[in-house]
Amino acid sequence: MSGIEGENSISQAQIQVEPISNHSNGVKSIDQGSNITIKNPPSLRIVPPLNFCPVERHLYRSGQPSKINFEFLKELHLKAIVWLASEDPSDEFIEFVQSENINIYFAAINPDGGGDNNPWDGLNENSIIQALNIIVNKNNYPLLVCDNGMGRHRTGTVFGCLRRLQGWNLARWVSL
Repeated sequence: MSGIEGENSISQAQIQVEPISNHSNGVKSIDQGSNITIKNPPSLRIVPPLNFCPVERHLYRSGQPSKINFEFLKELHLKAIVWLASEDPSDEFIEFVQSENINIYFAAINPDGGGDNNPWDGLNENSIIQALNIIVNKNNYPLLVCDNGMGRHRTGTVFGCLRRLQGWNLARWVSL
């Protein structure tokens, strides 16, 4: 059970579709008006976190995962997560990480980074180096790097630095 409310309450789903007709020229078209009943809809909803993206094999990035994303994360068989935020993750996320025996690393984000919700606050050279040291250690893979927001500014900066270390040119990694 994935813990998503109402997933077992759906036993059938009606979908308005259009049946296919074969034409003399070999082209298939769709006629209007038929219903198809799906008797066994998927029992598991797999929803990736906001801005989820594979970076390399077994290395992923995203925004903050929420409860709806936990089944998706289970499928990744994560060994570790790098948390790039000065704020703690949600209690339910911590409980999920613990229940799945996933190591969570808190990059040394400066807790005094500021209080104006600036996504760059707290991200400094030390936190980037700490995150990169975790990322380059293949013993941590499969690995997810995420933050408490949308997974763009802090994660993008860290992965931009990783790409630079890998010899990518600036034009390629800026588009991350």
